[in-house]
Amino acid sequence: MSYCINPRCPNCENPDNLETCQSCGSSLLINDRYRVVKPLRELNPAYPTDIYEVKDLGGVDDWGTLKVLKVLKFNNPELMRLFKEEARALMFLRHRGIPRVEPDDYFTFSPNTGKQLPCLVMEKIEGENLADWLDNNGPISKKEALDWLQQLTEILDRVHEQNLLHRDIKPSNIIRKPNGRLALIDFGTVKVGNDGGTRVGTTGYAAPEQVIGQSGPRSDFYALGRTFVHLLTGIPPQEFSTDSNPETINWRESVKGLKPWTPLSKGLADLIDELKEPEPKNRPENTWEISKRLESIAKASDTPNSGFRKLKAALLSLGLITFPLIAPQIPVLVNHFLFPKLDSFFVSLGAVNLGEKNYKSAKMYYNLALKVNPNSGAARYSLGMICEVWEDYKCAKNQYSIATTLNDNNVATAAISNLSRLQILDGDSAKAVDLLMPNLERAEHPRVKAALYKNFGWARFEQTRYGEAETSLRKAIELGDKWASPHCLLAQVLEAQKRNLASLVEWTNCLNYLSGGSPEEDNLWKSMARQRLKDVEKKP
Repeated sequence: MSYCINPRCPNCENPDNLETCQSCGSSLLINDRYRVVKPLRELNPAYPTDIYEVKDLGGVDDWGTLKVLKVLKFNNPELMRLFKEEARALMFLRHRGIPRVEPDDYFTFSPNTGKQLPCLVMEKIEGENLADWLDNNGPISKKEALDWLQQLTEILDRVHEQNLLHRDIKPSNIIRKPNGRLALIDFGTVKVGNDGGTRVGTTGYAAPEQVIGQSGPRSDFYALGRTFVHLLTGIPPQEFSTDSNPETINWRESVKGLKPWTPLSKGLADLIDELKEPEPKNRPENTWEISKRLESIAKASDTPNSGFRKLKAALLSLGLITFPLIAPQIPVLVNHFLFPKLDSFFVSLGAVNLGEKNYKSAKMYYNLALKVNPNSGAARYSLGMICEVWEDYKCAKNQYSIATTLNDNNVATAAISNLSRLQILDGDSAKAVDLLMPNLERAEHPRVKAALYKNFGWARFEQTRYGEAETSLRKAIELGDKWASPHCLLAQVLEAQKRNLASLVEWTNCLNYLSGGSPEEDNLWKSMARQRLKDVEKKP
C-alpha cells in the first residue's frame, strides 16, 4: 500500500505499483525519493501536521531505509516558524538520542491542489515510547529511574548546548530503543534562545513560566521532573499535589510498595522534587549539576544492602549459620518468616545480571530463587534462556517444560512459545503443533500471543500446510507488527505458493522490522531477505 499526502485527497490509499494517486492525481513519490508506507498516527484534519512512515528510495546507502515524514498542512505563520525551527534544530543536533536530519531533508511538496506543503524527513527511531511502555510494564524501578534520568540529562545537555529548548518533554515523546537506550523525539515546539516565546507545552508537564510564554532551560527540567513522577508512580503528574491544590495525594507515597526491593531513595526523590519546583530559580542550574547529583545518588545506592545485613544478623541470632543440621531449612525459614518475597528479590538480581550478560551470576541468583521457591516460574524461564545462550538445548527444554506447568500464566505461555520454537528447530513440528494448539489464546500479553501464533505458523509451514501457516502468521503480525520474524516466515510461505510479488513485500518487511534476537532470524532469515532483494535489483 502507498499513501497520498494531499490533505484534500478523498482516498489516500493506493496500490504499490502506482506512480500517481488514483484519486487526486498527486505524485506518490515525494521529492522524487520517498514512498509513503503508512500513517504513524490518525490522519485527523484538525491536526496541523500529518506523520508518516516512508521508505527512502533515493540513494545507495539509504535505499530501502524506513524514515519518518512530517508534513505541515496549515498555512499559519507561527506554525511555519516552529516547523522551520524544528528542522534547523535537528540538522545541528548530532546525538544518538535525537532523530538525525540531513540538510536536504527539509523541502516543500506540491500536490495537485497547487498548495505547497512543507515537509521534514527524519531518522525513524525504533522502539516503544515510554507512555506505551508504562502501560505495558507498570511503574519503573529506582535503578531504571537513575539510568533513564541520566540518559535524558545527557540528551538535554546536547540540546541546551546548542542554545535550544525542547519544551515538550513527556513520556510519549521519549522512545526506549530495543537496546535499552532512550531517545528524545518530537522537536515540534523547539525554541532558539532562553527567554520568552510562544505559549506551548502539555498540561501537567509544562512549567508555569512556559505556560505564560517565558520558557528557559530550567523549563525543560520541570517537565523532566514531572515525567519521572509519572514513570515512577504510573499516575499522571497533574493528579498530585500542587500549591493551588495541596490536598491531593503526595507522589512519593504512591511509589511505596510498587518495587519493594528497590525503594525510592530520599536523594532521588529530593532531586525530582527540585526539578519540578514551581520557581525556576529553585531548580538545578544546569544539566551538569543534575548529572553530578545523579552520580552521587548512584554511588550511595552501591553501598551494601541493609536487607542483607539484617538477614545475616537474624540468622546469626538464631544460630542457624553454625548448625549444619538446621542450615538446609534456612530458605524455608527465611521465606516464611523473615523475607516473604526473597525469591522475587533473587529473581530481580538475576534479571539485572541477565540484562548485562553476566550469565554465571544470573544463573546463581536464579538457582537461589529456586532454593527458596522451587515453583518460581520466572526463575525456571530465565534459566531456560541462559541454557539457550550456552547452546545447552536439553537443559533449556527441561527448564521451559517445568515453567509451562507452573501457576504463573504469563511465564507459562512464554515458556510454551520458547519450547515450541526449539521443537521446530529440532524438526519435530508435530510436537510443536500439539503444544501450541490448545494454548494460542491463553496468553494475556499481545507480544506473547503473537509469538505463539508465529511459532504455530512456522510449524504449519514446515508441514507444508501453507493456508494455515499464512493465517497464523498474519494473526501474529496483527498482534505485534513491529517484529521481523512473522514477516520473514510469511515471505517464505508466499514464496512456496509462487506468490512472488507478495513475498517481496514481506522480505522487505523482514529486513526492515526489528529483530527479536533469535539466531534463525538474525543469521538465516534476514540473510535470505537481503539475498532475495539483491536478486530483484539485478533483474533487468
